[in-house]
Amino acid sequence: MFGRSFLGFSAAAVFMLSAISLGATYGGGSGTAEDPYQIWTAEQMNTIGANSGDWDKHFKLMADIDMSAYTGTQFNIIGKEIRYPFTGEFDGNGHVIRNLTYTASEFDYVSVFGCVYKASIKNLAIENANMTGDTFVGALVGRSVFSTIMSCSSTGTVQGATFVGGLVGEDDRGMISFSRSKCSVNGSSSRVGGLAGAGSNITKSYATGRVVNSAFTENYTGGLVGTGGTIDSCYATGAVIGNGPFLGGLMGHNGGTVTASFATGSVSGSILASSSVGGLVGYNSGGTINSSYATGAVIGRSSIGGLVGANSQGAIVTCYSVGAVSGSYPNIGGLVGGNNSGTITSSFWDMQTSGKSIGVGDGSSQGAIGKLSQEMKIRSTFVDAGWDFTDSWAICEETNYPRLRWQIPAADWVCPDGVNIEDLDYFSQHWLLTECNLSNNFCEGIDIDTSGKVDLVDFAVVAEHWIEESYVLPSLPSPISWWKMDETSGAIVSDSISGYDGHTLNIAENPWVTGQRNNALKLDGVDDYVDVAGYAGITGTASRTCMAWIKANSIGKEQTIMSWGNGANGQKWMF
Repeated sequence: MFGRSFLGFSAAAVFMLSAISLGATYGGGSGTAEDPYQIWTAEQMNTIGANSGDWDKHFKLMADIDMSAYTGTQFNIIGKEIRYPFTGEFDGNGHVIRNLTYTASEFDYVSVFGCVYKASIKNLAIENANMTGDTFVGALVGRSVFSTIMSCSSTGTVQGATFVGGLVGEDDRGMISFSRSKCSVNGSSSRVGGLAGAGSNITKSYATGRVVNSAFTENYTGGLVGTGGTIDSCYATGAVIGNGPFLGGLMGHNGGTVTASFATGSVSGSILASSSVGGLVGYNSGGTINSSYATGAVIGRSSIGGLVGANSQGAIVTCYSVGAVSGSYPNIGGLVGGNNSGTITSSFWDMQTSGKSIGVGDGSSQGAIGKLSQEMKIRSTFVDAGWDFTDSWAICEETNYPRLRWQIPAADWVCPDGVNIEDLDYFSQHWLLTECNLSNNFCEGIDIDTSGKVDLVDFAVVAEHWIEESYVLPSLPSPISWWKMDETSGAIVSDSISGYDGHTLNIAENPWVTGQRNNALKLDGVDDYVDVAGYAGITGTASRTCMAWIKANSIGKEQTIMSWGNGANGQKWMF
């Protein structure tokens, strides 16, 4: 596989591969994990929904596809309901499904995947979707049960009544990670969210679209999720608008745990009917909110708070809010509207920007601390209250409020916030420093790749994040094959993803050595190499990424790191 790479190096590789094989129903493949069905066209995508016998199979999208030919109810939704769900795997392979319209306001399970159960959907973007249904409506999945959704995204519009989300209508005991939605979402009943109407476990994901719920009844509406369980390292920036109770910039209702998350959008409830309206969470019922914040303006009728509308037997720990707060009835607080048997610990609100000198509108205000804007931008204000500025928080003093540590771009070393000329100047002062290690925090954090010196690799990170104000959670595609080369003995080099194991050849003695991290494979620079027999490698015209980590010892000679194919013209690929 490594094509007679005649140099001494320690290596590992990740490959994004495209392989073409001919098939009858789809574009190739046999539907197994090792040989998934290949989807190349809109017609093949539509065929999946027509063949329910394939809903337990593996699929892989091989190209961007345009679904604009399908309108009304013409598209065959994949997985009809909980009795007939999709239970296989769909790998978007970094590609896009765009311009799909499905309009059926009386139908349930309206999405590309209507219902999935113990399934996996990953690496897929849905662009310019237009989905209209009743219950379980989303751009990607209507209802997800015990399933995993990873590295997926959506744009467009989603409309429905109950369980309506920009990406997923309902996530029931599954997981959504590294995903995002920019959809505009409109609901008319309960459980409506920018990313998901309801979510059990959402991590490192976000939503930026506007969320509107016209219902006056109990509606659970949030910028990220209507109601949820575990939310970790997530955010929402879109405006949230509703008539009924339980509106939040991030979540309408929290009965689980919110950690290291934030919301910046305004939250607008009806001054005639809405209650339990919060900048981050509308109704915190027995849940925990930890190390999180809200900055959007909040308006409603009663139980209105900059962070939480109503805190009923819940816990709020090391959080803050700064948005303007207003309401037409009692229980209006700069931090929390109503605190019914809940606890508040070391949490702050800005008395000036909120317009409120009272932190909690009704109930115990112990643990709610009001400060002036200037004090809210000083590190000691929070450190004195026990906040963690090592792992959880960071602040540019006197210029900004605290931010979550994970928000900071890799090359944002100095104030003001963002990667700018000040950071470039700071970097230049450390240029070509050596002996970077744990004792000096790898040259004060400038040695980003912890190689032991400040070099061009670190500068590349500065360039990548240049003028970036805040870290944006990435979409992380899954590798197709991964040879870690971290074995300790033997001649087998395992593929930890797809099972295409390689064999070391021409190696006389044990080649396994200690690497930069874990073990590594050392080749002699003469005739050692790794071969993956029978592996087609990269074929076709689809985009792909190949990565290898090596340390070369040989001098004055070009070496092949990877190669595929044979020596004939047009039948070999190498670098």
